[in-house]
Amino acid sequence: MILGRIRRGEQLVLIALVLLLVALSVRWFDVLVPSAGSGDDVRVGAGSGWSTLGHPWIELLVLVALSWGAVLVQAVRSGAGRPSYGAMVTIVLAVPLTALVLFLTLLRALVFRPDGLDLMASVTFIVGTEDDVFGNTALAAGGWLGLVALLVGLAGAWLAMADDRTRAAESTAQPAVAVSPVPELRSEPPATV
Repeated sequence: MILGRIRRGEQLVLIALVLLLVALSVRWFDVLVPSAGSGDDVRVGAGSGWSTLGHPWIELLVLVALSWGAVLVQAVRSGAGRPSYGAMVTIVLAVPLTALVLFLTLLRALVFRPDGLDLMASVTFIVGTEDDVFGNTALAAGGWLGLVALLVGLAGAWLAMADDRTRAAESTAQPAVAVSPVPELRSEPPATV
């Protein structure tokens, strides 16, 4: 295992993988509870991303993390004298998967947020009644961090697809054999025997 084989794209994928794991361990949504004294809402933490994101989003994020892990493993395993088709297949599969999961997670985080009553089981304390909490959720720091991680992972997977062999000496186009000129066509056909 040689870590020097990891290029800029794979480094971004590695950073995104760490960011995504950190983001899933902190809370993604807050429940907004109106306070009795002032007009401001009080944010009540609703649990980690593992418990509040729901299905199938958790499974999609785990699938993206596994595809990024496969990209990293294949990048470390490929090298001089070894075929790189495994690395390219994992990268080519990781890019559209990451783009799809980024789109779906954006929808979950910004459009289809869980209701306050859905998050009641994971809220540590509630100030007010259940009727006050219904429908009032906001995206917390973990949600923003998760979206940034997916965006960085998409950029890293895209950059990892770049062919860096064009700068290598063996990749320059040099004809191995001198090209001979094409003979002229005969005006008459050859004599048959």
